[in-house]
Amino acid sequence: GVLGMKWGVRRASRQLSKATSKEERDKAVSSLKKHREKGSAEIAKREKRAVKLHQQYDKKVVKQEVKAAKLSGKAAKLEKKAMRRFTSTRKGRKLEFKAKKLDVKAKRLVAEATEARSKIEKNENMIAAFRRQINNIDNAMVDRGRKYVNS
Repeated sequence: GVLGMKWGVRRASRQLSKATSKEERDKAVSSLKKHREKGSAEIAKREKRAVKLHQQYDKKVVKQEVKAAKLSGKAAKLEKKAMRRFTSTRKGRKLEFKAKKLDVKAKRLVAEATEARSKIEKNENMIAAFRRQINNIDNAMVDRGRKYVNS
């Protein structure tokens, strides 16, 4: 099956293709319509969520990436300062510790940004899966209509 696809959809489309009586056909068609409505509702819900995720990404994550870049730059400067020739070993260790601390903060911010991007991508993949499901339902209905007209 396809990600997000419900098993009843496959069964209903199979029943529709094998339907011999009007009752069987109507039952399969109503089942497919019900699944199509559920899929459409899920797409609407996920598109609404996509708007929120993009707003959150624009508001928070872009700033985090800029802040992470600044922290990484400061960490690099501190490490460079710690490696100077005339810096005492004690001061060098302190500077290296500060640099590592800044680096950890920067990596955490980048990880949060990556997580936000992955949420957006996952949501878009689910929307695409539900659209494929609806498309398959529509194709099954159209194919059955062609068979009905040709017979």
